[in-house]
Amino acid sequence: GSLSDGTSAYVGVNGTKARGWEMDVNGEILPGWKVIGGLGFTDARITRDTTFTVGNRLAAAPLFSASVWSTYQVQEGALRGLGLGAGVTYVGQRYGDLNNSYVVGAYTRLDAAVYYDFDAHYRLAVNMRNLTDVRYVEQPFNQFNNAPGAPFTVLATLSAKL
Repeated sequence: GSLSDGTSAYVGVNGTKARGWEMDVNGEILPGWKVIGGLGFTDARITRDTTFTVGNRLAAAPLFSASVWSTYQVQEGALRGLGLGAGVTYVGQRYGDLNNSYVVGAYTRLDAAVYYDFDAHYRLAVNMRNLTDVRYVEQPFNQFNNAPGAPFTVLATLSAKL
């Protein structure tokens, strides 16, 4: 397959293997209170190649990752339709290239949302990402140039379901 070699170019690797597991759970704990969570373990390595060392981990593939998100939407009364949400995402450390010459650190990001459903068709939402304004690498390219994660960001949307 073709994989990034950490320079934003793509190179051929003769064989790779990813072993692991992923678990997702979601449900409604009480009326209006929903939770979704995920946990993953992936050991992704080069299994056959003439350029890169067999056994090296694949670039940008964390060994561990996890997330949990919870929302609550008021079901009755004057505030009916108002919702609040919060979540946390964890991405473990990753190698930045196929040579495994540098490591990109793990990060934990906190997000939140406030929304209001006017009716079954219209929603106003304010989503806040990276509440603690943590600095992290979203996507590694090479030792000197990596795509950073977005700083604290607020996005307001008005959506319509027709």
